[in-house]
Amino acid sequence: MLQVRKLMSLMAVLIIGISGITQKATAFEISVQPSALNPDINDVFQIEIMALNLGNGAAPSIGAFDIDFDFDSAILQFNSLTFGNGLDLGFGSLQNDSLAGGTVSVDETSFESEADLNSFQPEDFMLFSIEFTALSAGISDLTVAVQSISDASGLTLLTPTAIQNGRVNVNSGGGQIPEPTMLYLWGLGLLMLASTRSYFQRM
Repeated sequence: MLQVRKLMSLMAVLIIGISGITQKATAFEISVQPSALNPDINDVFQIEIMALNLGNGAAPSIGAFDIDFDFDSAILQFNSLTFGNGLDLGFGSLQNDSLAGGTVSVDETSFESEADLNSFQPEDFMLFSIEFTALSAGISDLTVAVQSISDASGLTLLTPTAIQNGRVNVNSGGGQIPEPTMLYLWGLGLLMLASTRSYFQRM
């Protein structure tokens, strides 16, 4: 009976130890950083998703991530996505992204060694950036939903201590020139053409 209790105690210690290994909250953050906070209609701009405050030449570093990025598709039009190079230090990585309505699903898995990621991955770096076109006036929230982030070993799930989401407010300015202004410019052009013809006829 005593041996059974010892065995159960040992198993409990192992379970606690494993749970500490498989999931850990670290001090790094995820930040959404738009290149323009108040774009006009038809403006093209970028939004960078950053990983901040990781290890500086040491663990923790990111070996893989799976993130959903949400935006208002009635206000913003998705154009393209570019991955950063924090997980690709030379040996490459497996990269995937897909668009469904107002959600971009993005995942990347590094082919780098654990030692190289811990030693050479920057403390702050861009996970990916998205190019958008402003479609219509209004406010679009820009939110990150972390599905999973693992460390360089691939065995530990990292939990950011903070996620700094963003927002853009698309102005109604810009876009197409109003019709009255177009008519004015067209009339001015005809007047200048008529004046030019009259000048050359007099000569």
